[in-house]
Amino acid sequence: MGSSWKPFLIIFFSLLLPLLSASAQEIPLVYRDLNVEIDIRSDGSATVTYDFTIENRASVPVVPGYGYFNLSSGEIVGAEAYVSGKKTEVVSEGKYARYSVWEVIKPGESLKVKLIVRISDFLSRGLLFDEFNATLGPFSYPVERGRIEVRTEGSNLVYLEKGDLNSLKPGEIVRVRGEVSKIPLPMLPFSWYPIFWSVIIVALALVLALSFRRKRS
Repeated sequence: MGSSWKPFLIIFFSLLLPLLSASAQEIPLVYRDLNVEIDIRSDGSATVTYDFTIENRASVPVVPGYGYFNLSSGEIVGAEAYVSGKKTEVVSEGKYARYSVWEVIKPGESLKVKLIVRISDFLSRGLLFDEFNATLGPFSYPVERGRIEVRTEGSNLVYLEKGDLNSLKPGEIVRVRGEVSKIPLPMLPFSWYPIFWSVIIVALALVLALSFRRKRS
């Protein structure tokens, strides 16, 4: 009796497979209002917070499943995540974190997700300037719109270059680069490091040249 049903089951799943494939190819989920906050501590560590909305643009309910965070600078020392205000599972190791979103999102609806990642050695230490160079992504779904904010503790943000989080395609990344310093310098659209040391070298060369000229005279 059981074996007589096998041909019917094979025919049923053969007819269902094209519908499932078409549904999977339309990429129904979208990241909306993706806010990324990077808080840099005085000890060189940082906390990166992802606060975003996942919206279902498909005609069928969708369960997002796992979400991922990949780190390009420093080491992850802790992580926590919340879905609709409730704490959810997070697994982190080294430069990688995985969080779980198992809630069903109905067509046209959305849910809020917040991921908080604590990172050690986020800054590359220098004599007068500390640098950071991080990437955000790659993202599993399209990013409709977003923003990036960088804050510092006990130092000045003197250079910041950040990519655009608006209208990103799946798999794309955004880079964030910058410098912090104890010196109260104005923010520039380019790195202070080569400019500052070039000025110091030129000033020393002038002092040596004037000193040599005085000795000769």
